[in-house]
Amino acid sequence: RRRRPGGCRGCARRAGQGPPRPPCAHRCRGAAAPRRIPARHGGAGPIHGRARRARDGRGFAQTIVDAGAVPALVELLLSGVSLGKSNAARALAWLSEESVQRTQFIVDAGAVPPLVALLRLADAVSKSLAAYACGEVASQAAWMLCALIISEGVLLPLVELLRTGTYAGKSSAAYALAELAADPKTSTLIMNEGALPPLVALLRAGTEE
Repeated sequence: RRRRPGGCRGCARRAGQGPPRPPCAHRCRGAAAPRRIPARHGGAGPIHGRARRARDGRGFAQTIVDAGAVPALVELLLSGVSLGKSNAARALAWLSEESVQRTQFIVDAGAVPPLVALLRLADAVSKSLAAYACGEVASQAAWMLCALIISEGVLLPLVELLRTGTYAGKSSAAYALAELAADPKTSTLIMNEGALPPLVALLRAGTEE
């Protein structure tokens, strides 16, 4: 069965609706269908969908966390295939949104080290999603949690992504750095890693978004 040009059906439904979202983890190639993967590695996709609806006020996010999804997502970040890791990062990002309590639970479950590892070693799509997830966690984190994220070595790969990544990767890296810089104690660390020149370059060359 042929797919519509421009990506999978999910991407087509999202086209033109609201602000840009992280890149599709299916790595769409127009008419080419994504390869089949074990259910364990793709299971984070439906979780992300339910968590995204929770963002619209439908209340699924806490139910998903209470059901034990977070440890499973962290395990997927540690040992899954590339697509599974991408979906896990995106699901964790949505689950952490607008909830300090869920964010603390995600950090306590050990999500930060594998997110930083994904940021360092993964493909372009996974790097962008990992940076986005780090930004979402940082947006809800107190100083101590931001310090924990920084202690895992997140700044250098974020700055590198800002310099050499795809446009989506650069945008996600800029978002994560902005959230981490919200506390004055981290701003100097970010500047010392050389973040300012690529941020200015992105400001000049990027879109209004």
